[in-house]
This record gives sequence, C-alpha cells and structure tokens, in this order.
Amino acid sequence: MARRTKEEAGLTRASLLRAALAVFSTKGYAAATLEDVAAKAGVTRGAIYWHFGSKAELYTACREALAPGRAPSPRMRPAPAAA
Repeated sequence: MARRTKEEAGLTRASLLRAALAVFSTKGYAAATLEDVAAKAGVTRGAIYWHFGSKAELYTACREALAPGRAPSPRMRPAPAAA
C-alpha cells in the first residue's frame, strides 16, 4: 500500500466531504450509509474511517464545512450527564 502525502490526504478528505454532502442531501442522515459515501467518492470505507471516526463525525464535518464556526444544532449536542 502506498503512503499518501498530506496533500493527497487533504484531497481525499475534501472528496469525502463532497460525497457525504451529496449522499446526506439525497438520502438523509438515517438512510445514508458509509458504503454509499465511499462508493460516491470512489474510495473504501477504510478511507472514511481514516479521516473520520464515524458517520456522526463525517456529518459534523460536513456541517462545519458548510457553516464554519456555527454552533451545532440542539439535536447534535451531547445529552447532559445524568446527575
């Protein structure tokens, strides 16, 4: 397996964000799968996990890319810890 440069990794990450945005926009978050995103981007699911730890992290990164510095929606905030 060839090592990727930082530039190539950045291009892959950007491609994943574009693909994820398209998939989330079309299917919605719940119906979208990482397989869908990987297929759209032309990469493996492993590439997604290399750049993003989970589907939720990928979604959050998409939101941040669209509106940098914007606070997450109330639905995306973690639940308060039980007392």
